[in-house]
Amino acid sequence: MLFTMLALLFSTLDVLARGPGDNWWKVRSVYTSDFDLSDPMGGFYSPEADAFFFWDLSGNVTGVTMREDPFDTAGLRFQLEDARNLAYDSRTNGLFVFNQTGSRLEKFKLDETGRPFHGNGAAEVFDLWAVNLHNVQGMAFAPDGRLFLLDSNGNQIVVITPQASSGFDGDSAVRDGRVQRINLRRLNRGAFLGIAYNSNTGFLYTFNPGEQTVYALTEDGEIVSTFDLSSLELATPKSLLFAPSVDRTDDPAILHLYILDGGRNINVTQKSVAKRSLLLPVGETTLGAQLVEISLTPAPAATSGHLPTTLIQTIDISKTAWGSPSSPDPAGVAYWSAHNSL
Repeated sequence: MLFTMLALLFSTLDVLARGPGDNWWKVRSVYTSDFDLSDPMGGFYSPEADAFFFWDLSGNVTGVTMREDPFDTAGLRFQLEDARNLAYDSRTNGLFVFNQTGSRLEKFKLDETGRPFHGNGAAEVFDLWAVNLHNVQGMAFAPDGRLFLLDSNGNQIVVITPQASSGFDGDSAVRDGRVQRINLRRLNRGAFLGIAYNSNTGFLYTFNPGEQTVYALTEDGEIVSTFDLSSLELATPKSLLFAPSVDRTDDPAILHLYILDGGRNINVTQKSVAKRSLLLPVGETTLGAQLVEISLTPAPAATSGHLPTTLIQTIDISKTAWGSPSSPDPAGVAYWSAHNSL
C-alpha cells in the first residue's frame, strides 16, 4: 500500500506526461544508472522473477525487480550480438535470442528463480537461414508461441509459427508455409523500431522514431491506433515489451508498455533547468538510460463533485470545558497514543 502511494506521488510530481486526447499516460521512469548500468542495450521481463533483466555491450546482465530493487544476477553473463533481439516466450518459459550472423535463433532456459540460465550455451538452436531475414530490430512472442520479428530495417514483420517436432527450424517453416510477411512500407510512415505483442488486445505495437509515436497494428499490419509520445523526449529507444502494472492494486491482467530508452548528452548552463526536476551540474551531462512504464489507457479522471461525508463530532477547543488551558488559536493538532488524547 505504501509503495503504491509513493508511486502515485512521484507520478504526480513527474506531471504525468499525457498524449493527445489523454489516451496514454506515463506511470514512471526507472533509471538504470541507479543499478550501476549506464548503457543497457536490451532486455526482457521474467514473470517468475517479477523482474527485468538488462544486457550491456559486454554481456553483463543486470536484474531489476518490478518494485525497483536489485535482483541477484551474480555470475550471470553471456555475450549477445544484439540485445534488442531477444524475447521471453511464456508458452515454453524460455528466453529466445536471434543472432543475425549465421541467422540463428537460440533458446535459453530460465532457472527456478526466473533467471536466464546460460550454462554451456543455448538449450536449443534453430537455423533461420531459409527465412531470409535482413537486419532484425526487435522480436516478440504471442501466447500461442508464434514469433514476430521486425525485419528489413524496420519495414517488415516476419511471423513464424512453430511446429511441435521441428520448432522454429527455418527450412521446414518455409516448406510448410508457416512463415508470414507483413509489409510496413505501405503505411508510408518510415522505418519502425522494436516490437511488442499485447496478449490482452491481440495487437502488435512498434515505435516510429521519426514521429516519436507508438503504432498499434493488427496481425495483418493495419493501423488500429497511435500514441504520440513526443512529450517524453525519448532519446534512443532500444526495445519495447509488455509487462504487468507496477501498481499491484490494479487488475493483474492489466499490461503496460515498457520502453527501454538510452541516455543522451546535454549541455547544462548555469541558467538551465532540467525538465525532469533534477538539478544538474554545469557542463555536458548525461541523462541516463531509463525504462519508461506507460499505460495505453486514458488516465483516471478526477472525481467530479464531492465525496459523501458524515459529521461525527465538533469540538470547540476555545472552551475550557474541553481542556485546560483553552486553545483559542491552535496552530495544529496531533494524537498522543500513550495517553489516548489529542
